[in-house]
Amino acid sequence: MSLNIQNLTLKLGGKLILDNVSIEISDGERVGLVGSSGSGKSMLIRAITGLLPSNAEISGSCMLGNLQTVKAKDENLASIRGKYVGVVFQQANRALNPMLSVEKQISLPLRIHYNLDDDDIHNRVCMMLEKVGLSKNLASQRTFELSGGQQQRVGIATALITSPRLILADEPTTALDSVTQSEVVRMLASLVDDMGASMLFVTHDFSVLSHAANRCYVLDSGRVVDSENIKNLLDNPRISSTKQLVSAAKKLTFRAQNLGSKNLDSVKVGSANTGSANVGSANVDFKKFNSRIGNSEENSLINAKNIHVTLGRAKTRAEVLRGVDLNLNIGESLAIIGGSGSGKTTLIRTMLGLETLCEGNVTYCGEIVNNANLLEVNKNACTLM
Repeated sequence: MSLNIQNLTLKLGGKLILDNVSIEISDGERVGLVGSSGSGKSMLIRAITGLLPSNAEISGSCMLGNLQTVKAKDENLASIRGKYVGVVFQQANRALNPMLSVEKQISLPLRIHYNLDDDDIHNRVCMMLEKVGLSKNLASQRTFELSGGQQQRVGIATALITSPRLILADEPTTALDSVTQSEVVRMLASLVDDMGASMLFVTHDFSVLSHAANRCYVLDSGRVVDSENIKNLLDNPRISSTKQLVSAAKKLTFRAQNLGSKNLDSVKVGSANTGSANVGSANVDFKKFNSRIGNSEENSLINAKNIHVTLGRAKTRAEVLRGVDLNLNIGESLAIIGGSGSGKTTLIRTMLGLETLCEGNVTYCGEIVNNANLLEVNKNACTLM
């Protein structure tokens, strides 16, 4: 399905959000839309699908195939959303219903737009799970039990289950680690091509865009300021906002004090398998860091020893953390790196006393974390999710 946007202007409460935006996508084409946070990318997706707040003022033209969506009737827009146009949202954990099973979540568009029997729906869901790289055994699990990467794949499966003609992907890799990002982008692009569909891939990150599209538009403060082949934009950015985005996409490096500079992917940080985390050790002498702030036991803020945590219901219970040891000293900064589903969030929740330990213990300032002092621990800990 083609997408033709001409001179689209959007105001919310009198504030200009989109300013004369024009974008064209041919049938079967994959196009990117890149811009920094607050540039209007997500609001453009909402404008295309007619999901705007009541105080929105919109003008211009937005043609989805032969349908004009600007000021179209709700029933006309509802008939194409989920059937001819699939949307992959930025944060799958917010877009998915946590109380639904994976199968019920993915099957929703089928049940809304088609009259199919349960067996047919089940078979289609299982086929789609396989296409997005998930086991059909996950069909009975609830979506909140999945890792971030698995949730995003379920979101993609939900968007593609009806074989839509246009995919709108709104920063679908933002919450994923770099390895999973690459896998998800390549998978999504491949599935879109297999269906012969079109795609608008929205992101702020040029580093993932080259795998998702051949050309892109650059959005800055609600205006399209650049439009070019992605390779040309990366090799020779012309506009200042494009230059900033390209610069931010350069390979991540880090510098640790007295350790020199290393590429992130060249540092060994131990092993972590999907669904089970093990503690590894970086090839960095952390004793040097500990010696700067004194004896680690005396200065220990929070310490985890031999942590074992199992999550899930009876049939799907799995060991998420296995024999994890970790110590954070007063005044120290410590990074935990791992792929989606490796146990990072579970480890943080466990250290805050929010998950039940199967084995091991966590101490805060020398005191074992339990129900008696849980309030004190969380009063002194700030968690950013």
